[in-house]
Amino acid sequence: MRVVFTAAFLALLGIAVFVNVTSGADHIRITALNCESNPEVVSIKNLGSAPQSLAGWKLRSDPVDNAGQVFDLSEIGSLDAGEEISVFSGSNAPATNASLGQYRWALSFKLRNDDPTDFAQILDDGLNVVDQLNCGDEPPTPETPTLMPTSTAPATASPSATPMPTETATVTSSPPATPPVSATPTPPAPPPATPSPTAPLVPTQTPTTTPARLAGDANCDDTVNAIDSAFILQFSAALLGTLPCADVADVNNDGVTNPLDAALILQFSAGLLDSLPPWRAPLPLQVHHIDTEQGDAALIISPGGETAMVDDGDRLRCSNVISYLGALSITSIDYHFASHYHADHIGCLDDMAAAGITVAMACYDRGGSYDSATFDAYVATCADKRQTVTQGQVITLDEGTVTPVTITVVALDGAGVTTSDENAVSLVLRLSYGSFDEVLAGDLTGEDPDVESVVAPQVGDVEVYKVNHHGSRFSTNDAWLDEIQPEVAVISTGVNTYGHPTANALERLHDHGIHAYWTNEGSGEGPNPAWDQVGGDIVIEALPGLGAEYTVSGEGFTDAYINE
Repeated sequence: MRVVFTAAFLALLGIAVFVNVTSGADHIRITALNCESNPEVVSIKNLGSAPQSLAGWKLRSDPVDNAGQVFDLSEIGSLDAGEEISVFSGSNAPATNASLGQYRWALSFKLRNDDPTDFAQILDDGLNVVDQLNCGDEPPTPETPTLMPTSTAPATASPSATPMPTETATVTSSPPATPPVSATPTPPAPPPATPSPTAPLVPTQTPTTTPARLAGDANCDDTVNAIDSAFILQFSAALLGTLPCADVADVNNDGVTNPLDAALILQFSAGLLDSLPPWRAPLPLQVHHIDTEQGDAALIISPGGETAMVDDGDRLRCSNVISYLGALSITSIDYHFASHYHADHIGCLDDMAAAGITVAMACYDRGGSYDSATFDAYVATCADKRQTVTQGQVITLDEGTVTPVTITVVALDGAGVTTSDENAVSLVLRLSYGSFDEVLAGDLTGEDPDVESVVAPQVGDVEVYKVNHHGSRFSTNDAWLDEIQPEVAVISTGVNTYGHPTANALERLHDHGIHAYWTNEGSGEGPNPAWDQVGGDIVIEALPGLGAEYTVSGEGFTDAYINE
């Protein structure tokens, strides 16, 4: 994401702003254009000495004049001399609030930012081009500003009572920064991060106190100064979609990034604080999608070392799961979740127990019974630890920490849909760590019966989707994907007689721009190299911050994405 300064902030730094006026009222200018974030933003200012009516004026991002690409500036009415407004677009665009000078272009519309020659353009009431700024045009990198706290500021500061410098009120849009990791995966050269007996991925129990980046360095430039404060102020005011170094911005370690952090940074950079408050870098959450061939088994390891499993694999292939857990030196699982009672999902818990891997706290399921030997073995293994979950129940890992990990039971028993289909009554679980979310829903169905469409609005937006029912044609429907909007999908599959994963499910994933990672090729449609990677055990590692990185690793690749 490229972030740009407004003219007001650049002027504060003594930097000229370049604009390209082609005709018309040359005092109405595009002062900033941020094409590569969500939300995207166009800042427009009246640089003249008199008010300017915008009746009949338009803002567009493409020469084709149609409703999907044009914003009617008449909605704003007029701009007073020196007044500046911002027009937002994208799914994270804030609601229109004229008192704040912010306007929503369209919730789902984004500037055509796939080419640096794309632009934002202002047209007057005669459809003359008044101003244009290209997405590829960037203001020069600013020097460190001389913003200082007021002379009455105390010599020390605390998170509960830190004076805010008055100068920061001039910041109204997004300052420039080193871009965060692109959401488009690019496999790097290092070897895969998949686990082995010699290189387990289990986190240490004690988080490190030596951060990889400087605490408070919100824009990743290896200094802590007023520019970082500007970033944090913009972010907390929802004018900035992400922070480039989100994991170091919460300098007072209270679990949120807000103006208190900005105030502390200003005090520190002005020499009024000897040091920033104690801070430590977060460790990643890990989700291991174990290659159990035609089955499901996901191991969750919290930053504090607590563990949970969602399903445990196919009863005919339990050695895969047991070997994997053994390589990580895991002898106890804190919590176990049974998505439903089919043998390819709860088939290995008894074999795990026989191998010395037990459940310490609770076995969670929907209750009731099921007629199978596998189910009977599951119940016998759980014994008095078996507990029935309820809708909305939250199980917390690392409880009491700044950023705990939560597993929320979004739905169960078909979410009110009457059905006798065992797949359709699967638990729907939302795993959350700060701004990172993954949904795991067993073999939930999207057709005959359609439970996915009923449940999807309760799940909401996630980063990762463990694909329902191994990529069956009866799952992963369009309504489900429209609501949960994942960037990454994980397909747990192997040799099977069902044709999984199917062309239908894969086509829907690809049409929604979702990159899929498979544990095995399966027996259905083959992988599309543009969208799919087969990697054996698929490991997700996620940091909690908005805009922070999460990675997807398999055999021969590690791809990076960001929390949105």
